[in-house]
Amino acid sequence: MFKPDSFLFKMLSTMFNLIMYNVLFIICCIPLVTAGASWAALYQMISNVIEDSSSSLEVFFSTFAGKLKKTLLPWSVVLVMTALILTDYLFITNTAGSAAAIPGGTYIQVLLVFVFVVVIALSSYLFPLIAMNDQPVKQLLAYSFYLAVSNLPLTILMVILNAAPFAVLFFFPQIAAFYLPVWGLIVFSLVTYADAMIIKHCLAKYNQ
Repeated sequence: MFKPDSFLFKMLSTMFNLIMYNVLFIICCIPLVTAGASWAALYQMISNVIEDSSSSLEVFFSTFAGKLKKTLLPWSVVLVMTALILTDYLFITNTAGSAAAIPGGTYIQVLLVFVFVVVIALSSYLFPLIAMNDQPVKQLLAYSFYLAVSNLPLTILMVILNAAPFAVLFFFPQIAAFYLPVWGLIVFSLVTYADAMIIKHCLAKYNQ
């Protein structure tokens, strides 16, 4: 039952790896500006698990270190845009009906949500592509836009998957606190696993 080639052994091994990478991902995200490199490293490890290739800790940290410089600028842009979007959204919500209310605030909020969805959609492709390629970020960003538009249903699915943990944290903090151990152990690995399968499917169409 616990032979190295048995289904149960492989399943337990995969779960252990997902938990280990999830914890490493969170630790490497602590400085916040390094989260882009941590995301790229997590994606690389999950891809290796799917393809049954090398998934050692050395690969994780070498990917993290190797992609750190390349991910700093795009991830900083994501952070700044996210902070601005959330700040503006909350300001409009909190000032609604008061003298400080912004005219057309509801429409602005819809626009902010749309921009945020676009940011998540592009990020969902960009950082995995950075993990897999050594091409310039500008070129990978253009390719991310192409993949996002040409695979719109799958892109929407990835946006939902990637935004869900943070949406729960933002709108339902009590529920998020209750499931915090699950977050810390495996949720980011599971989301990235789903992302990897989706991106692999998308890229396979252009590699035939």
